Amino acid sequence: MITDSQIHLWEANRPDRPWTDISQPNLPEPYGPDRFLPVLDAAGVDRAVIVPPGFMGSHNEYGLECAERHPTRLAVMGLIDPAAPDAPDRVAGWLAQPGMIGIRTHVHERLRAFWGADDAADPFWAACERYDLPVAVFSTGAKDYVERIVQRHPDLRLIVDHMGLPVAETLFSAQGDAIESLDHPEIKQMLALARYPRVAVKISTKPPFDRSALGIELVRRVYEAYGPRRMLWGTDYTQSLRIGYERYEEQIDVVRERADFLSADDREWVLGRALAEYLGWPEGTESTALARSR
Repeated sequence: MITDSQIHLWEANRPDRPWTDISQPNLPEPYGPDRFLPVLDAAGVDRAVIVPPGFMGSHNEYGLECAERHPTRLAVMGLIDPAAPDAPDRVAGWLAQPGMIGIRTHVHERLRAFWGADDAADPFWAACERYDLPVAVFSTGAKDYVERIVQRHPDLRLIVDHMGLPVAETLFSAQGDAIESLDHPEIKQMLALARYPRVAVKISTKPPFDRSALGIELVRRVYEAYGPRRMLWGTDYTQSLRIGYERYEEQIDVVRERADFLSADDREWVLGRALAEYLGWPEGTESTALARSR
């Protein structure tokens, strides 16, 4: 069973669930399951994990509604403010929400500036470890912070999103934070985190990587460091639509065809089995049914 570890769906801006100005939608109109599931079907992908986009703030309701309508196809890793005073209490009941299988957050310096101090989120991390709640983090420029977290909380299940790399428009490009060599500090730090056995990595970074020999070699490096059971394939769809890249199936073919160093068993783990075990969403199980068993 093939599972995409990260996709974005969103509804129209509405008074009771207002968008924030943190970011902008990848497309000007809503993008929901009616548009996305045919894309999955065309690529031969069975299911996907919704990460609500940042402009939806901490509103996870729409994602959970999508999972409720399509429980065999969709689940949610929801947004939360790690430094909020009520974050530990919310973590305690997080997985009781039907369709919810984890948390996704950002830990880069710009976000942490809003916390007041890095240790403001310490109770959140402790609660995630206590309740065995998986957390995926966007960590560009923040690998030192991530390492401090996993050192303090060795039983925390933490996922490094997008191999810890920058955003779609700049990756392996001539612009911005281009990755021109596998000696880039972000890559070295991400690979070094493999020594912590509860850390996993999403190989979910973007189209310029998918089409480059350098990107394939990066996947090899991740494979050698983490092994297939801690690698979660994903697309970050619909980020790619924002830059006019719609060929979803090419992103799965990176693993199915181009990464020829992977065995058939490796591919099974990377394309879905690792996620099923790491996030606790077994094959054939409705995401909304998991809450009743926790």
